[in-house]
Amino acid sequence: MDLEKGKYGISPKLVAILAFVFAALLQPVPVLLIAAFALVAERDKWLNKHVITAVVLMTAFYAARLIIVDWIFGGIAGFFGWFNVLALISTASVFIRIGAVISTLLHIALAVACVVAALRIYSGKQVIPEQLSGLGDRVLGSDVCPSCGAKVKDGANFCPACGKELTKKS
Repeated sequence: MDLEKGKYGISPKLVAILAFVFAALLQPVPVLLIAAFALVAERDKWLNKHVITAVVLMTAFYAARLIIVDWIFGGIAGFFGWFNVLALISTASVFIRIGAVISTLLHIALAVACVVAALRIYSGKQVIPEQLSGLGDRVLGSDVCPSCGAKVKDGANFCPACGKELTKKS
């Protein structure tokens, strides 16, 4: 793993990996602090893309859990709770259990996505799919190859690592 130092002596790869580790552990405060450090202090475009990806993954998890588990299954459980006063097997508790299982599956999916992203960063591969990389390039600008993720200099026509032709910014 190439641990070149950032502006403050911390490797951008290590910072990005930490963002994904904290996202997998469902720790929003450290992820947001790492994102703030990357965006405000380091100002490294490669690092910014990756910590924003960690923030988006974690936000998507919380949104999915809120909508699916809390609103849908919680609402159904609340609705059936009114009618199961004398029932032996509560329909409401069944929906609560289903919601808990779905919440666990969502967390496992988030953890797997974060581990895969951290391993790809560690091995020097592109974390963001090439199809979505163009969106980040338009928002943040590009100084990485969309094919292999290697750093490229501004104005370069070809990637120094893989040789792929780089598209011009207009």
